[in-house]
Amino acid sequence: MSLLTLRARILSSLATSSLVAAACGGESTPPTPPGGGSSTSSSSSTSSSSTSSSGAAPATCENGTKKRECNEKGKGITKNSGYGGFREPDAAPPPPPTLDANGCIVPEEIMNGCCNPAVGPVVFENGQCCYEFCEGACCGRPLVVQGAARVATAQPRSDWTTAPAHDDALPDSTRRALAGSYLRDALMEHASIASFATFTLELLAVGAPPALLVLAQAACSDEIEHARLTFALASRFAGEAEGPGALDLRGVAPSTDLAAIAAATVRDGCINETIASAVAAAQAENATDAELRRTLARIAEDEARHAELAWTFVRWALATGGPDVRAAVEAAFTAPVCTDAPPLPADVDPAAWQAHGRLLPADHRALVRSVLDQVVHPCAAALGQPPNEK
Repeated sequence: MSLLTLRARILSSLATSSLVAAACGGESTPPTPPGGGSSTSSSSSTSSSSTSSSGAAPATCENGTKKRECNEKGKGITKNSGYGGFREPDAAPPPPPTLDANGCIVPEEIMNGCCNPAVGPVVFENGQCCYEFCEGACCGRPLVVQGAARVATAQPRSDWTTAPAHDDALPDSTRRALAGSYLRDALMEHASIASFATFTLELLAVGAPPALLVLAQAACSDEIEHARLTFALASRFAGEAEGPGALDLRGVAPSTDLAAIAAATVRDGCINETIASAVAAAQAENATDAELRRTLARIAEDEARHAELAWTFVRWALATGGPDVRAAVEAAFTAPVCTDAPPLPADVDPAAWQAHGRLLPADHRALVRSVLDQVVHPCAAALGQPPNEK
């Protein structure tokens, strides 16, 4: 699916939707496209007792805005462990993370719940290790609890996948890297089931029309299938069946605030799922394996429909809500979007990585920027047009 096709689909869904009510009071003004407004860096000041260690790559967040997260010493998601990691049969566990003099995981090895690497140094403050990550770069629609993406831990189980088998044609380092990459995808897809279930409850809370509820329920079912498909890929490369453990739902609470729901939908749906569709389509185009191409093409098509749902809901929210909704939507569209991607794993041939449905970091960054420029920006501008009441 080309970016022009993706943009045309979203614009068509905005133009033909029968869900839009008459706008409430005043003229509509288009939300500013992502990256189109000014933003202020949110880097935090440190106390006199804080220390930092360098080594992480400089920030490449759009507009320079970052989010700060703090962990206990030695704790955090690392690039070796991923979201719980995967287990090679009879293999040793992944090496422990490298710690600095304060007991903090070095920034080169840590990532956040949205699979983004740290940018800048780690700061040791009040007994905790604090890192900065680009905002707004989750893979598709994450389950966000108190500002952090949450996923289950992987565990051996066969009910989420088919019988796994090694891909013996691949070197072990490449196969392990592919297993870890697809496992991270699978756990994010699994968490998206809960995210769409929560979104359905939020639609009920704000009185959304039934057509949106039907689409949200269908999207939830799609995510179950996405999780099964990607757990199957992770299991294939790992050589053992992998699935999710129990998902921690403590603190999950559907919002009843239309402005907050609309803003979250801009971030998770209009931006992230639009990007996710384009990424999956590009991965499918690169893949030389028939199973991979089918899986990734299926995900690209489903994510495109999920993106259309998000854009349609935001249009309905803008027409139904008041100035607070419009302000929240504009703020969400002007928030910075991270274009970073995890680095290519060590000892992995770039050609093999691409042939098995993965994007090189430079290609990922370029694609995200193209999606923002060619799809998200013009579709955001279209949201400012008077609603079609015919």
